[in-house]
Amino acid sequence: MKSYLQSFAAVAVIAVSLYALSQEGRISEWAETGNMAATFGADTVRTKDLKEKYAEATTTIPQSRVRIFLMPGHEPDYGGAEYGSVKERDLNLALASYLRGFLEDDPRFEVVLGRGKDGWNPELAEYFVAKREEIQAWRNEQASMTERLVEEGELSFPKAGVSHQTVASDVALRLYGINKWLGESDFDFAIHIHINDYGSRKRNRPGELSGYAIYVPARQYSNSSASRYVAQALKDRFGELLSVSNAPREKEGIVEDRELVAVGRYNTAEVPSMLVEYGYIYEPQFQDPAVRDAVLREYAYQTYLGLKAFFSPDAEDNPRREVAILPYEWKKDLASAQTYRVDVLALQIALAWNGVYPPEGKTLYDCPISGLFGACTRSSVALFQKKYSIEGETGRVGERTRQVLNALFAE
Repeated sequence: MKSYLQSFAAVAVIAVSLYALSQEGRISEWAETGNMAATFGADTVRTKDLKEKYAEATTTIPQSRVRIFLMPGHEPDYGGAEYGSVKERDLNLALASYLRGFLEDDPRFEVVLGRGKDGWNPELAEYFVAKREEIQAWRNEQASMTERLVEEGELSFPKAGVSHQTVASDVALRLYGINKWLGESDFDFAIHIHINDYGSRKRNRPGELSGYAIYVPARQYSNSSASRYVAQALKDRFGELLSVSNAPREKEGIVEDRELVAVGRYNTAEVPSMLVEYGYIYEPQFQDPAVRDAVLREYAYQTYLGLKAFFSPDAEDNPRREVAILPYEWKKDLASAQTYRVDVLALQIALAWNGVYPPEGKTLYDCPISGLFGACTRSSVALFQKKYSIEGETGRVGERTRQVLNALFAE
């Protein structure tokens, strides 16, 4: 009788707990292991928790650090957008490597890259092999649960806003594996790094879309809230140098998404996550190798500053430098030309921070910061010269203009 009563009581407790969760809108189900599956609508990590962990991290206790996972989009040896000889997967890795370097300057961060030039992170590679069947079963379980809850009316999503290219099943499975591994490995945040493209673009011609977009989990997912707050911190930083995507469904800059595995499709990500598309692969700033490298480093630095602003908005130790490329010393005269140059890139960024780039009536869509000295740069140089009463060099950077630039931005 005692055993029966104990069993009855345990069942009653479970029933009451499930009812309470459903009344709060926190829909959940039992996993096959007997543990609760990922809970829709209940934050796995709160913004407050992330900031407190950062504030309490110490250099002497590695386990106290904020663990950030950076995933350079696509597989180590294939996949991703291409334009001429430019391959997205290479750009993603370069940007991620720069970002890791900036973040590691702060001893309160621990940063892990998902892959390098020659292959996957060894821990991940081993996990993919050892846990393949477990990952597949877990993914299927999460998908089945999500679809059933939608069918029963317990869960609803808005109509899909952005269509995504499909990926091979093995690639998708590794993305689900990353989500599972992150949740089991005490990570605090994940950023997937990409350069954009779209399917209807003619193969060897630039497309009509430009600008960045930050994808975050749909608000029904349990990792949504903190993800969006961090995304907003990045958006606040990107405004001076990057244009928001002009694709109709990306024009807000931050896009909620239910389908991207990287941010937690089927509620498979416990860790707050985002996927950043830093621009479209055919945009001019990605075409010349020297300028492209400086641009990727700058984008990484702006991402770093955004993360620092989120974790510690009032900290005295936050970087004072607003951009990575400055200070910069200009040693040559500059004028309109059809070649990409790093000194022109530095000029455009300096003019942007001086408030004269892009010129009045233009936007960063019209005048991307690209290292190419065209009509936009010429007009902005003229505005700069008017602002500082520089005569005789209108629209070009001569000796007098260089002197003022170097006085303002070389130290």
